[in-house]
Amino acid sequence: MTTKDKRRLDMLIRVRNFGTNHRQLFPDASSASAAFAVIAAEVPQLESLSLAERLASHSARAARKAAARQLLLEWLIRAKNTTRALVKTIPQLAAHVDLPDPVDDRMLLTIARQFAAAITPHAEPFAAHGIAIEALGALLEPFEMALNERGSRRREQAQARADYALSMGRASEALDTLDLTVPNHLAEDAVTLATWKNERRLARTKPSRVAATTEETKAEAPPAAA
Repeated sequence: MTTKDKRRLDMLIRVRNFGTNHRQLFPDASSASAAFAVIAAEVPQLESLSLAERLASHSARAARKAAARQLLLEWLIRAKNTTRALVKTIPQLAAHVDLPDPVDDRMLLTIARQFAAAITPHAEPFAAHGIAIEALGALLEPFEMALNERGSRRREQAQARADYALSMGRASEALDTLDLTVPNHLAEDAVTLATWKNERRLARTKPSRVAATTEETKAEAPPAAA
């Protein structure tokens, strides 16, 4: 959720609460009452989708994927260095000595699988050099799982974001109705109308300290000499 989304959701929550607290001022058959009902229905939906989007964030999964990738990559580098020494007696491994640089995640997964298939028949000489082939499988699985999970979470995040936009669109339409009708209902109630305007406003973000200092400096600067 962006800062703008957060500010808008906070405003909608205030609008919903205003409608609840002043329900008696808006007849059930009025368009204002119907619009308040729409916002009351959309606010919990927006809160739920916002939470779903945060839970689907791939930041934590990205860290796990990066760690699994690093372990796999380090093992492959050691194993391929060992392969260079074994090529003299096992020439068919020559095609599996080099590791592309850079290599993306999917390519790394493919290379690791091909390498595993190529060296499995030669487990004994690799083991003699301190490379246990079975360790590769133990590194491949968590990397592949992390890679697939990250893609799945990204799709979930995109879906939650799309649903959030639809829900916000419905709430915005109801808000447009309230902007028109609430002042009509409260034309003779200046105090409640002022409360509505205050709750309806979209709070502004605080300027950064650097920006504020710059503005203060401009305000305090003496006028330029003619």
